[in-house]
Amino acid sequence: MPWQHATAFYWFNLILLVGTWGRDLSVFTKVIVRALALSLMLECLGGGMGLAANVPTTNGVCIASLSPADADEFATLVKAKDNRADEVHVLTRLLAEKRAEVQTIADQLRRNFNVQPDRVYIYEPESQTIYAVVSNAVPGVKTGQVDRVVHKQLSSADVVNAFTRLVTAKQLAEQLVRALDLLMREKQIAWERTDNELHARFKLNATQAYRLDLQTRQVFALPVQGSNVVMAAKAATKTK
Repeated sequence: MPWQHATAFYWFNLILLVGTWGRDLSVFTKVIVRALALSLMLECLGGGMGLAANVPTTNGVCIASLSPADADEFATLVKAKDNRADEVHVLTRLLAEKRAEVQTIADQLRRNFNVQPDRVYIYEPESQTIYAVVSNAVPGVKTGQVDRVVHKQLSSADVVNAFTRLVTAKQLAEQLVRALDLLMREKQIAWERTDNELHARFKLNATQAYRLDLQTRQVFALPVQGSNVVMAAKAATKTK
């Protein structure tokens, strides 16, 4: 395993561990640790994964011989595209982990406090009461009135702490899901933009895999199944 991959794997596992053994950490500390780990992980991936064209290629069919300037441009675009594909892959895994965490917390709220995910609640600290927001509105017929009814009275300080910690954890996880989702979409758009630029600039077939031999500056057409990173990135861009 290249050192960049190993280092990125370390930061990725740190992000996961914060969600398990970090229960005693403050919300602010968790956010800082996760953000730092994510940043360093993506930096490792961006710096180490990318152009496999540094190795001379003997397989495939040579379709073009590039000038030094064109070869540099080709290599730069391929490296940028591969970096974005790696980032999309990592962010996809992080999103899955955070969405699973949100679901786990929602299950705990439902099991311990009968809080349903499809309903709206208001917690009043002064009275230690959870209120359910209700409405007699009929969709498409009348607007109705919004009211609140007592859902659950929390009996002790320990119960209050358990409830508020779950709510805070769920809100934090949902915020991270939204942030990661936005970041992943930005990386997907960047990947598509670079991929389109690469194919348009060098008149490549969008369904074909290619490799550049930097020593001879020759572009080789490879079997499609040999472009796992490219195909994975294309699949990720279609995932909503």
